[in-house]
Amino acid sequence: MGAVLFVSIKDFFQKLPIRHKFIITFTFTVLLALALGSIIIYSVVRNTLKNNIESELEDTTQTVVNMVKSATEISIKNSLHAIADKNRDIVKYYYKLYKKGRLTEKAAKKKAVKILLNEKIGKNGYIYCLSSKGTIKVHPKAELINSNFIDFQFIREQISRKEGFLEYKWANPEDIVSRPKALYMTYFKEWDWIISATSYREEFTKFINIEDFRPYIQTLSVGKSGYVYVMNSKGSLVIHPNLQGKNIYNSADKKGRKFIKEICDKKNGITTYPWKAPWEKNFKERIVMFQYIPELDWIVASSGFLDELYKPLRIISFTILITAIVMLGFVFLITLGLSYEIARPLSLLIKGLEAGAEGDYTTRVEDSGEDEFKKVRNYFNIFMDALQTAHLKLSSKVHELEKRNRESSLLRRMSEMIQSCNTKKDVYGVIGRYMEKFFPEESGQFYILNRKNSFFESVVSWGHDREDIWKLEFSDCMALSQGKPFLNANENNDIDCKHCDRKTGSTLCMPMIIQGETAGLIVQHYHEKNYPLNNGNIDKQIHYIMLIIVEHLSLALTNIKLRETLHLQSIVDPLTGLYNRRYLEDRVKEESGRVDRHKFPVGILMLDVDNFKIFNDTYGHECGDIVLKELGYQLKKNVRVEDVLCRYGGEEFIAILILSSYEATCKKAEELCSIVRNDLKIIHQGKELSVTISIGVASCPEHGKDIEKAILLADTMLYKAKSEGRDRVAVLPADGYEM
Repeated sequence: MGAVLFVSIKDFFQKLPIRHKFIITFTFTVLLALALGSIIIYSVVRNTLKNNIESELEDTTQTVVNMVKSATEISIKNSLHAIADKNRDIVKYYYKLYKKGRLTEKAAKKKAVKILLNEKIGKNGYIYCLSSKGTIKVHPKAELINSNFIDFQFIREQISRKEGFLEYKWANPEDIVSRPKALYMTYFKEWDWIISATSYREEFTKFINIEDFRPYIQTLSVGKSGYVYVMNSKGSLVIHPNLQGKNIYNSADKKGRKFIKEICDKKNGITTYPWKAPWEKNFKERIVMFQYIPELDWIVASSGFLDELYKPLRIISFTILITAIVMLGFVFLITLGLSYEIARPLSLLIKGLEAGAEGDYTTRVEDSGEDEFKKVRNYFNIFMDALQTAHLKLSSKVHELEKRNRESSLLRRMSEMIQSCNTKKDVYGVIGRYMEKFFPEESGQFYILNRKNSFFESVVSWGHDREDIWKLEFSDCMALSQGKPFLNANENNDIDCKHCDRKTGSTLCMPMIIQGETAGLIVQHYHEKNYPLNNGNIDKQIHYIMLIIVEHLSLALTNIKLRETLHLQSIVDPLTGLYNRRYLEDRVKEESGRVDRHKFPVGILMLDVDNFKIFNDTYGHECGDIVLKELGYQLKKNVRVEDVLCRYGGEEFIAILILSSYEATCKKAEELCSIVRNDLKIIHQGKELSVTISIGVASCPEHGKDIEKAILLADTMLYKAKSEGRDRVAVLPADGYEM
């Protein structure tokens, strides 16, 4: 049957006039070439676009996951660190009571253990202590005391390190599987205790504030209307632009497929499903990349609509179709003219078609004749021009996609580098290096607000022909005045920034807003030859990149500021505002080294509120807190800035007077005692209460070259002052005392 049909077609074709033969043959050949080229181009563009879409979804998802995990990690580490240090101070306090003879060592350990076991960390966390040989010394489960756990890897690592943060997995006898735990340990050498604060990681999720992430996540977009959302493993939306708080676990398509349930079960991966919001009429296919954060039971999903993401592919397909139709029309017209020529013109045309079919879009038919083939030659050349133009446009589109992929990769690497920075200076260095990578031939500067002097100062600049302006006022820049990006262009603006004076290009000023306040400014210059304006506006992609850079920058600086604030809180007494004992220990080590090197004198004052227990018992702890707070204020007001003033514990204070001789130290002690006696009056419930203090004085080098030993002597003198009647100063003789 097929052979008969083929013979019939062949006979019919042979009977056609040469014009018709030529038209049919040439049309078929061109149509085939266009179809093959279109299929190849379509496949390449589709694969490239698909890879870029998945890469963008993955980058967006990973950025959110990394941000949340980083915040969780910092919360766990800081919380456990603070708890471990606090309990070490408690142990140290009872050890000193033992050393002073107030308690036996057994009683001191018993009291310390009681306080440690009362410390609760979350729901199941606790404090335990082990020796450097792996023996449990303190534990909530009494049956474990004096048991040796050195066979456990994390115990051996504790013994090896003794200080720092550690993560491990642990399963109690009643648990089916092990769960991640974290601990922070610190070592108390005197009793050979490794004091460890431990808890399951999942119990620290209560410290994570969803509102810290919501604004950033809701600014992320995928395509035109795609977005990032967060839900838990039960399908409840934690963060969503419109449906926040709603449970979508049972959402199903027309075939009954529960696609949200699939995501909750898989937890990590990529999928597609139809989606229709309550206010929309039709379902649209959506692609979603999702990743699971087990500590928070969060599934972070980056999603976009396929019809939006593949819109460039539809435009290219439509362009190819129109081009093919136009080309076929040209072919028909060309063949009408070429039908009058048989040999030479046809041969030339075939050669041209062969070259075009092989992908050489630059080929052209040249002929010196002036006959009918001239039209055919012209039409053929027009056809190749159009095909070459379409090819160049497509190549340009692919180049643009590759460029955006490179920019996305740079943004991802920059984000990773910024997140690993510990100081603002490190962040500034990263921004300078990556701005040069984004705009290699351009220059710019980054300014930070100097809050003390209310101006913006340059902290980093980049580019070869940069114009270094180290200081800007609010009024110097339109972006600062308006609180939004401002473009200084060559075209006639109504007004430009005062700091911009360029004749070869434009300048984009991008303010950095942190918590509603302008905290910084990026000034980026662009040469006209490299970045020409489009109707007076800068390229949207450049504007987008600058916005992303500012967002990463503001987030990094906010995180660093938070870490600095947490550190300050760890060394300051919240009641009096003075430094605490932890800070004192660090300063004593520092000043001891300076005293040893430079041999300058240091005075030590150990102060205690007289009859403080009476204040608490008679007037209540609130009154006692007021006494301590007001006393701290008076002491701080009457010592020098360079002196070290700390709350030592309870109602005890200590002052280390730098470069203070023995005589000056004694004089200052008498002065403080008199000031408190005469000037410190507490009004409580309408009654005026007087406060007095006792002071013990010691000095270096008169009473020893070691500040720590001098502190012990000052403490001894404090007890002497209290035993002699209080409200007085007790000092050691200046001569002949060496400890």
